[in-house]
Amino acid sequence: MKKLFFVFISIFIFSLGIITANTDPWWTSKITMNPSTPTAGQSITFFATLKVSKGDAISGFEVVVTVDGKNSFNQMLPPMPRGASQTVSFTWTATSGAHMVSFHIDPTNKAGDINPGNNYIEFMFDVGSGMIPNPNPPVLTGEVIPNVDPALFAFKPNFVIDYVHLSHEEAVVGLPFTIIFQIRNTGEGKSAFPPQAQVLLNNLPPVNLKMRKMYTGAEMKVGDAVEYTAEYLMKHVFPPCKLVLKADPGNIIAETNEKDNISEPAVNCVKKSLDNLHVTDFQVRKCWSGTNIFQFVSMYKSDKCATVIITIDNEGKTATPPGILWDLNVWGQVISGSLPPIPPYSRKTIYVSGKCGCGAWFKFHLDSTDALEEYDESDNYGSATLYDCN
Repeated sequence: MKKLFFVFISIFIFSLGIITANTDPWWTSKITMNPSTPTAGQSITFFATLKVSKGDAISGFEVVVTVDGKNSFNQMLPPMPRGASQTVSFTWTATSGAHMVSFHIDPTNKAGDINPGNNYIEFMFDVGSGMIPNPNPPVLTGEVIPNVDPALFAFKPNFVIDYVHLSHEEAVVGLPFTIIFQIRNTGEGKSAFPPQAQVLLNNLPPVNLKMRKMYTGAEMKVGDAVEYTAEYLMKHVFPPCKLVLKADPGNIIAETNEKDNISEPAVNCVKKSLDNLHVTDFQVRKCWSGTNIFQFVSMYKSDKCATVIITIDNEGKTATPPGILWDLNVWGQVISGSLPPIPPYSRKTIYVSGKCGCGAWFKFHLDSTDALEEYDESDNYGSATLYDCN
């Protein structure tokens, strides 16, 4: 007869220095074999006590017992609260020779254990040879996660922002400005719906944000993308500008990486005047028939009658304010006047008549006091000489 064989295993995870995010570990606390010195042909009953160390095992799990690698017995465990234990027993008819028995918790990993390889315990024993069983069989912790969220192990989408481009090279204060970008799924799984987007230019949202799906179907598969268009009027945005684009800003969709959901592309913001007056034509000719209003008289010569014809275009986007001044220099003598309001993209022609001599020169300066901020001041001038003297 063999020596009494008794195996007692008590494994405490933290005493072994194993640190895990597992909130519901189980472990095998005790294994016994009866009879402890079996002979060939005898029935051996194995007992294993499985204990819930902390948390609650809200779902039942299968326990599989194998002898020499063959599936010999399986049993479902009921749900158990923390601290509860369950004993599983298995009877096997002994055969001569060395054998190995193992108890395996949740072998198909229905619980989604992050480390299913340690969910079992095994030991060797001998029948009929008189050998002493291995007193230190290889042992693993036997932990399992009954309450794990299966979503943690599912393939997830991952959103990145790309193909960012702007409607203009510059974002001009006061003018319309559009930002176009895509959000693409570069993850390993699909999303049931496309992600929302957030656009902030100097912490201000756009006046209009539109989304266009670039794929068919409801689900956003790997490689699919949506295009967003953000429209700004730039009324309250002033340089310098900072643009921030975010995909799924509320973290509604679980992703493999939440850190690459933001992009901060450079935006060149400028403040430009929207106004521009342009002297498009400046002529001097003899007075037209019937001219009887003289606005200037040259101090040098005044034997001729001359009419100055000045054509001014408003090339800006707004109407000019009333009272824009102009100066007309006739042979060193300066006279001044003012313009009426000119609507945007409109033309105004003014006539100035007076007496001067043949060969008199004329120089004209529009907006002589620089009251209007224009994006081109160089076209506010005109000059001519009176040669039509006959």
